[in-house]
Amino acid sequence: PPDCLVKFLYPIEKVQVLSPVDGDYVSCRILTKGVYPESHTKDIWVLIRPTDDKYYPQSDHTNTSYKRDGEWQVVTRFGGDLGEAYDLIIYEADSVASAFFSSTIEKWKETEVYTGLLLEELPAGAKEVDRVKVFTRKNCRGVF
Repeated sequence: PPDCLVKFLYPIEKVQVLSPVDGDYVSCRILTKGVYPESHTKDIWVLIRPTDDKYYPQSDHTNTSYKRDGEWQVVTRFGGDLGEAYDLIIYEADSVASAFFSSTIEKWKETEVYTGLLLEELPAGAKEVDRVKVFTRKNCRGVF
């Protein structure tokens, strides 16, 4: 396997993020990638938490991450200043939590107001499974 996979034990026993890695400097739009165990049935969501301490579920057109053959990926967008710190947090979500994240994103897109979610607003069916801290490589304000 490529070097980046060395720290992961096979068979994969839990959902994990492979890229970006902790401490990475990232572009304004990246593909977050990871692995999941064969038996995994829940949806995988990437939420970012910038310095405003709110949570922003990430999605592409499918809303949930794309899962195939033990690997998952999701488009992740950062909208902050150069060097801003983000927690990039991976969640497993049941169908209710997944529907909540999807409808939240749809509302934000319709109004073009991305308010973020407070920790207590996150649905009970979403469980954190992994996290890394990343920093923006350039100013991403107003890019999207």
